[in-house]
Amino acid sequence: DVEQDFSRIDYVRTQVAPRKSARKVFAKGVFQDATVLRGHDWEWDNQDGDYDKTGTLQKLQGWEDDDDQARNAAWVEWKETNKGNVYRIGHNGKMDLKCKVAATGGYYYPGHLPVLGAPYQSSPLRSHHQFKPGDHVKVNVGLMKFREMQAGHGAWADEMTEATKKVGVVQSVLASGDLRVQ
Repeated sequence: DVEQDFSRIDYVRTQVAPRKSARKVFAKGVFQDATVLRGHDWEWDNQDGDYDKTGTLQKLQGWEDDDDQARNAAWVEWKETNKGNVYRIGHNGKMDLKCKVAATGGYYYPGHLPVLGAPYQSSPLRSHHQFKPGDHVKVNVGLMKFREMQAGHGAWADEMTEATKKVGVVQSVLASGDLRVQ
């Protein structure tokens, strides 16, 4: 459901926009069809044919036979030997493989990810991130709370009630941090 509102939990709960208005990006990395080489923790002799030989990741799986929910291992078929086996990609912190050519594996929404290392800001309007012109925004609080938040940020106008039902586009960011939204 791309219309659903989400909350991301950083230091505090942060409202993020529904996916419908968010930018959607392909995830790339160690997914099915990625080309891989021996990684830092390799301890499997020459199953791959030699240290610089490549293989194709066939599927992600759990390291343990009964752990098909975990994706901490991968089945790889090696081009040099035409043999395959399961290798660790996170099991017990070990990485038997490294990616040479990334594959795509689904999507993610960058605006829904936390901003690592960014300082926490307690402003109720700016939350955790900075807005910029062109950003899509939506009021995600009730009407009474929205009216309260408007105090000291310009006068309340009854037309603003309709704004709580729509996604708007930031036109400008004032020096105070307040937004002009169309």
